[in-house]
Order: sequence, then structure tokens, then C-alpha cells
Amino acid sequence: MKTLRYFLLTALLLTGFSRNVNAQVTGLSGWNIFIDPGHSQNENVGVYGYSEAKKNLRVALNIKDLLVTTTDIDTVYLCRTDDQQQVSLSQRTDYANSVGAAWYHSIHSDAGSTTANSTLLLWGQLYNGTPDPPVGGET
Repeated sequence: MKTLRYFLLTALLLTGFSRNVNAQVTGLSGWNIFIDPGHSQNENVGVYGYSEAKKNLRVALNIKDLLVTTTDIDTVYLCRTDDQQQVSLSQRTDYANSVGAAWYHSIHSDAGSTTANSTLLLWGQLYNGTPDPPVGGET
């Protein structure tokens, strides 16, 4: 059942960016999600002055809005809500662990190259099939 929930949440995050969604996605009640827009302020400025941190924050805010309005998920946490906040990786993972996040979703857009165009989803799982939760400060 957990695998199905993870699949549904992943599918929603990967395909649910359309504003024409009318149906409520159910089955996520009791869950909370932690969204990490990656980097802070002007870290990782790519070619042409592109700020990965600023773009990722906009994506994270839109994902939060999408999840709140189209699912029955309980709570959506963001590690930062504006471009002025400086949040380290250990602070992000500590915060996610402190709220007991059921899902940790980190957003990155690989701003360093003009040819970068990729999506990466990392999933931690132990050998016995149970999820491997994030440990504060570790990646």
C-alpha cells in the first residue's frame, strides 16, 4: 500500500503541473510532505546569471499550491518561503525530520550548463523493502 501511495505522489509531482486539474486526488490523507527548493539566495548561479535557487523556490511554491488545492494531503512544509532565507542542507533535513515528513522532495534544476535538461528522482529504501528516511545533515 505504501508503494502505491509513493507511486501516486510521484506521478502527481511529475505530471500534475497543469492548472486544468478538476478532480481531487485522494488516498494521501494522514501524509505530510516536505518540499526543499534546494540552495538559498544566490547560490548556484548558472550561465547567463540564472539563479537556480530563485527558480526552484517558484516551482516549490507552485507544487505546494497544487498539493493543497488538489489532494487530501494533510500538510505541505517548505524549508524556505522567500529568496532572502539562507537554509543549509543540515537545517533542511533536520527540519524535515523534526516534523516527521512522510515524503522529502528536493528540487534542483542543474543551472550550471546550457545543455542540462534532466529529471532525477532518488528513492531511499532498505534491503527489507521499508523506506530509508532522511537523516539530518546527510544527503
